[in-house]
Amino acid sequence: MKIIRNKKVWTLIFYAWLLGVFILTSMTFSEVVKEQNESGFRFDYLQHFILYAIIPVLFYFAEGAGLRRIFKDKYYLFLLGLLFAILTEIQQFYIPGRSFNPVDLVLNIGGFIIGIFIGRYLYNKLVREKL
Repeated sequence: MKIIRNKKVWTLIFYAWLLGVFILTSMTFSEVVKEQNESGFRFDYLQHFILYAIIPVLFYFAEGAGLRRIFKDKYYLFLLGLLFAILTEIQQFYIPGRSFNPVDLVLNIGGFIIGIFIGRYLYNKLVREKL
C-alpha cells in the first residue's frame, strides 16, 4: 500500500486536519441543540475525543510532519499537542454562542494522549512491518 508510505500525503492530511479542527472549534453553532440522554452523555463528547485522538495518529503517519526538525525533543511535540487541545477549547470563551466546557477539555486532552498510543501502535504495525 503506497499511500501508507507517502510522508508528503500524510503531512498534508495532518495539517489539513489541524486546520479543520481549529476552524470547527472557532465556529458558532448557536442554533444547534445538543442531545443529551439521561446519563448526561452527549454525542459531541465522543466527537471531541475522536477529533483529538486522530491528531497524533496522523502525526505518526506523517513521520513528524516536518516538526521534528524544529523540535528535537519529543516532549516539546507532546506539549505542543496538549497546548493545541487546551487552546482550542479555551478560545470558546471568546466566541459568541460557544462556551467553555471542562468535560470537553478533558476529552480533548484524553483523546490526544490515547491517540499517541494508537498512532505509535498503528505506525509500527502498518508501516514498519510493511503489512
